[in-house]
Amino acid sequence: IADCVEALVGPVLSAQALLDVSNVVLDGDLGTPIMQEIVARLQTALAAAIPEARSAPVLRLGTFGSSAHALGAASLPLFIDFAPRASLSASARPIAALGETRAG
Repeated sequence: IADCVEALVGPVLSAQALLDVSNVVLDGDLGTPIMQEIVARLQTALAAAIPEARSAPVLRLGTFGSSAHALGAASLPLFIDFAPRASLSASARPIAALGETRAG
């Protein structure tokens, strides 16, 4: 558990710094008692590692358990079909350019 907590501190703090998340959900198939212990220890480790001007994100225990990986994989097609893509907006042309194409 100690190795797990040590390995999670950096990624959680990085996610908070990049995305400004206020909550982090941890889930997995390790069983509720082990996951609760990880959450408790990680909260303490984050409080010790967070810069003074920030507060650690709230850690929440997920409820998917051993189904988490399957549900995550099942959601990928939905993400691929419905999430906005940067490549679509990057290839868009301004309206004036469209008008020039039609006239030319």
